[in-house]
Amino acid sequence: MEKEIARVAEEIAELVGGDVDRDEIKEALEKYVRLGIDLPSARQVLLKKYGVKGVRGVGDEVELAELSGGEMSVNLLVKIVSVSKKVVRLSGGDEKEIAFGLMADRSGIRKFTAWEEFGLEEGGTYRIEGAYTKSYRGEVEVNLGNLCTVEPAPGELEDLDPSSLPRIGTPREVKIGEIVPKMGTVTVEGRVLSASEKTVTVSGAEKEIQEGVLGDETGVIRYTAWGSVRLREGGSYRIAGAYVRSWKGIPQLGIDERAEVTPLDREVDVKESTEGPTRKRISELLLKGEQYVEVTGCLIEVREGSGLLFRCPVCRRVLKESTCRVHGPQQGYPDLRVKAVVDDGYGAAQVVLNREITEKLLGMTPEEALEESERRGEVLWLEEEVRRKLQGRWFVMRGTAILDDFGPTLLPKEVEIVKGDVEEELKTLLEEIEGVVL
Repeated sequence: MEKEIARVAEEIAELVGGDVDRDEIKEALEKYVRLGIDLPSARQVLLKKYGVKGVRGVGDEVELAELSGGEMSVNLLVKIVSVSKKVVRLSGGDEKEIAFGLMADRSGIRKFTAWEEFGLEEGGTYRIEGAYTKSYRGEVEVNLGNLCTVEPAPGELEDLDPSSLPRIGTPREVKIGEIVPKMGTVTVEGRVLSASEKTVTVSGAEKEIQEGVLGDETGVIRYTAWGSVRLREGGSYRIAGAYVRSWKGIPQLGIDERAEVTPLDREVDVKESTEGPTRKRISELLLKGEQYVEVTGCLIEVREGSGLLFRCPVCRRVLKESTCRVHGPQQGYPDLRVKAVVDDGYGAAQVVLNREITEKLLGMTPEEALEESERRGEVLWLEEEVRRKLQGRWFVMRGTAILDDFGPTLLPKEVEIVKGDVEEELKTLLEEIEGVVL
């Protein structure tokens, strides 16, 4: 590295000319390298400091298709396909105007962001030195920062037709029903079923966003549109570059100004029923959660923590030995809950039944359960009562299914007991099986 630093220092001194101090240049390079700046970037900083322009950087120009993300300093020869400007808020709270758009070379097209004013014009060709790259939501983007030099390159790439070039790293095109968490950026077509405005606070600043539901023939998904992006309720769109987020395993779409939103001149077909729940086997919930799902299964286990419990009056957390883990000792209020496991023959899921559903299934209120517990002198009797009444019975459950590292959990809003004599049905089934075996 010492020999390389000496070589680059000598090169800079030759380019600067005059009575420049070679030892000073070498010391500056060594300082930058110690700070973690790569040598090509350090070279560019010093050339800029000494007012040297139009000099090629260390290393040959690379093509856009070769970029993998994480490059600290690359040289490019590109044509600007599109360029726009916007004001962004930096991490320190200051606002800054930046340029963003698409650039192309003979290998394809990529997104770029210019953090300084370089005078980029649509259709212009430029030689760029010292650009860096980042992977953003699965797509490599070129960044032009203050260590970068940009010079017009008239006569270069004159015959380049961007319309015939591929978009490098084009987001995967999927149907809405195929979207799962951690999918990265995607391209979807859908119709806006609902849309509303909302104000949120991000990093201490208020932002206006749009929230809504997008649908196609395979399903629906919630979306959030940021910045100036707005979708019209009832409109159909093609959205390239939307990013998949998730809330407790339930996928959602984020759409910002980096995405390409194109109105369609046709109406996207939407799944016939978007208001009712989607019927699912539990095995299907191992891939992603669902906002509104219907599952039919047998309650095979009632878990500890079911029955009568007491909640913190401040935050509603369950008290343990009359103590909230956040607010300390509390005089809790009574509540009812069932924690259980449901199996539909294809998979198993945890289920948590809220107070309203538990009241309905047990036929008592929290106050009545507390009164009976005081009469008996203990509360565990209700957990056994839950097992006696619910375990082994079949239920239809409708509500939200969330997903975490422990698997799916059902949070029903509605529960119905499956009518019929389950024991008799099992007896008949066993007789049929025995008949086949014999």
